[in-house]
Amino acid sequence: MSALSLLHHRIGQTLIAGIVLLSLLVIISATAIQFYFDYRTARAGLMAPFDPVRHLADTRLSQAVWAGNNTQIQALLDVLVTMPDLYYAAITKQGQIQAQAGQPSVKYPVEWEIPLRFPLGGQPLEIARLRLISDEDAIRAQLIRRSVQRLITTTVEILALALLIVLFLFHYLARRLAAVTHCAGALDSAYGPGGLCLNNLTSACGEDGLDTAVTHIAVTNANRVHCKLASLYADEHARSKTALLHLDYALANMTEGLALMDAEGLVLLANPRLNELYGADHTPVWVEGQPLAAINAALTEQAMVTEEIVIEAAADMRLLERRLRDGRWVLVRDRTLPGGRQLQLHTEITQLKQRELDLQHSNADLEQFAYVASHDLQEPLRMITGYLQLLERRYRNKLDDSAHEFIAIAVDGAKRMQQLILDLLAFSRISTRSQTYASTDMAQVLSSVLANLEAAIRDHAARIDYDPLPTIVADSGQMHLLLQNLLANALRFHKPDEPPHITISAQHLKKTCHAPLDGQVSGWIFAVCDNGIGIEPCFFERIFIIFQRLHTREEYPGTGIGLAVCKKIVERHGGRIWVESKLDQGTCFRFFLPDHSLTMGPA
Repeated sequence: MSALSLLHHRIGQTLIAGIVLLSLLVIISATAIQFYFDYRTARAGLMAPFDPVRHLADTRLSQAVWAGNNTQIQALLDVLVTMPDLYYAAITKQGQIQAQAGQPSVKYPVEWEIPLRFPLGGQPLEIARLRLISDEDAIRAQLIRRSVQRLITTTVEILALALLIVLFLFHYLARRLAAVTHCAGALDSAYGPGGLCLNNLTSACGEDGLDTAVTHIAVTNANRVHCKLASLYADEHARSKTALLHLDYALANMTEGLALMDAEGLVLLANPRLNELYGADHTPVWVEGQPLAAINAALTEQAMVTEEIVIEAAADMRLLERRLRDGRWVLVRDRTLPGGRQLQLHTEITQLKQRELDLQHSNADLEQFAYVASHDLQEPLRMITGYLQLLERRYRNKLDDSAHEFIAIAVDGAKRMQQLILDLLAFSRISTRSQTYASTDMAQVLSSVLANLEAAIRDHAARIDYDPLPTIVADSGQMHLLLQNLLANALRFHKPDEPPHITISAQHLKKTCHAPLDGQVSGWIFAVCDNGIGIEPCFFERIFIIFQRLHTREEYPGTGIGLAVCKKIVERHGGRIWVESKLDQGTCFRFFLPDHSLTMGPA
């Protein structure tokens, strides 16, 4: 193999390109460094002829400025600008130009200032500054010519040296590669494949050719690595095939139906459970490659789906319920994946719907029972209270003090029971006497509540502050009852030595996480805060249970049903209510009403 033959191989071409690039990098770097130092030297030489100007500034120009002789100042400046390479001179005082000569607009300006001092009281005092502008265009032109000459000379020298190095390396590599070829052939013919060892290499190639044989070993090892990679690929392919078999088995035995569609709506994957759910075992409707729109149309045309209810709809998620012709119910979770693909999960919820229906009937029966019971119990209580009061009036003079006390206790108990029945009746009416949701101005609701509580607000000297409240879609009557109960509690549970101070506010959330709400929500958070006696954290859950009280009736009147009513109203609107408080540090009740539930009818 000759040295010139290496030019036709990649190794020779790579070597030449590397040497040329390295040579160019050295040439450019050396030229740039030399240009920098030449520029520094030339610029210093440019400023040297102007040293006499400093002496002129310290003597005659300083005296003229101090004397205010403008004629002499202008004459001296005109003399300065006649010097070679000096284009502009000016006298400045406190940043203002007092006199000037020449033109300050040059291509490559070089500026410097000389302070003008006048001896006053034995100390030099700066009275003005002399600004000079020169041009280094000539310097730059000279440096560029010199750099080009140096660049050409250095290039020729370094390329000549690089050529000698390339010829030497080509000759050396050609000889070594010929030795590698001879040695490899000798090894294959003498020892066969796998017969490589140090003694064999020494005997076949000699001591000097041992390094060439190492190249042959590297090639052999490369072949072995290739075989190993092929084996690893085969193992990985087998594992992938096993994983696909497991996935097919899981899809075939899922209790839910699963379908995957591409961005154009074509079905990419549909497991057998889908056709089982919709009763199409013999005539499959879910077929891979079919458009989803055609499948949904077929389900409706063949009366497989008789009713469809959308529960929730968002940008990337939709929940809907389907009633099938045989009475079964299917929940469909439809999710849009990145890239426009669509994933659907179909789950049979027939038993869940039946339990939900049974629970609704049970709740309706319980609410009806509570309403009827509370309504019918009022008549006997009114009769008991009336006859006890009649007995007290008719036999007032014939009864002793103990009898009067017993009658008073019985009447008070009957009245409290009657109030409890009225509260229970109001609690049951939240669901049985609810109104249709409509646009409700919470500011008007608050005004009506404040009017109802005007006497209590005046008696307690309460201060009530409120922010602008929004207009929402809700049951206006229940919103009125909700705010009235919360404000009445804030007025009732105040500190004895401090008048109540109540604040009402509202904040809108847009798909953000907010504690203690679960997940991303969108809706309104209303807050009713006071400076009252506060609540211990251990009682936060108990206060929302019906007829639960934390104080005696002698301390604070009431039946303990107000907050239970508030909780039921908020939950009926799809929201949540909670309390934030510390003992003796006030209380803040917050309730959240979600946007999506505010557009629905009454539950």
